[in-house]
This record gives sequence, structure tokens and C-alpha cells, in this order.
Amino acid sequence: PLQYIRDRKAQLAHQLITGTTHPIKQVAVACGFQDLHSFNRFVRDRLGVSPRAVRGGREEIDIFRVKE
Repeated sequence: PLQYIRDRKAQLAHQLITGTTHPIKQVAVACGFQDLHSFNRFVRDRLGVSPRAVRGGREEIDIFRVKE
């Protein structure tokens, strides 16, 4: 169940970062994170790059990437 929740948060984060112009902090709150630092760490761990890099769209993103 925890993996499913993390996968859904990663999907939502990716969708909101790439599909909206909302500030990253607002995206973090929408994904259920209390602070930006935790959200940034989560995105880096799950997507392999920072939220800013995701928004830039230059990186190929695997939302189901598993941290090794």
C-alpha cells in the first residue's frame, strides 16, 4: 500500500509540475507535503531530478523509478 501511495504522489507531482504553472511550493502542498524541502527530496528520489528540471522538460522522466 505504501508503494502505491508513493507512486500516485509521483504521478501527481509530475502531472502538476509539467501541466501547470503553479509554483512548486503550491504543487508540494497539493501532493500532501508539509514543506518544500521534503517535496524536493521526494521528487529527486522518485524522478531522478529536481522539480525545476522536471518543469524544464529536458530530462526523460520515469515516474516509477525506484531508488536503489
